[in-house]
Amino acid sequence: HLLVLLQSKVDFQNTPFPCGPGILNRHNFSDFVKPASSKGKSIDDIHLTDEELGLYLDLAPFLNPSPYIVPEDMSLAKVYNLFRQLGLRHIFVVPRPSRVVGLITRKDLLLEEDGNTATTELQSTSSLPER
Repeated sequence: HLLVLLQSKVDFQNTPFPCGPGILNRHNFSDFVKPASSKGKSIDDIHLTDEELGLYLDLAPFLNPSPYIVPEDMSLAKVYNLFRQLGLRHIFVVPRPSRVVGLITRKDLLLEEDGNTATTELQSTSSLPER
């Protein structure tokens, strides 16, 4: 993705601060698909001027706003199990002191059949605060 953005040069900006979701509106999904008969782009294919090297790219639209995290003192065995069970490639490690802002239980996620209709929906009894 980064190589595509660097090669197109249309998303360069003068400020390091996010500028909104516009970057996603300027590209199609197909821009980021590697042709089956190709190895894809290489950093050697990208040619930037000295002026372009001083510019920024806003990558915020490509970031996961809710990444998986683990506390810094979690055992390596538990971290390993998370990687295996969730198919992760990376995980953020954060300091232990943190504040709980809500609670989701297994019951909150159970599907419940509504006796009056044939539809199935998630319960809306979550303890998360509304925003």
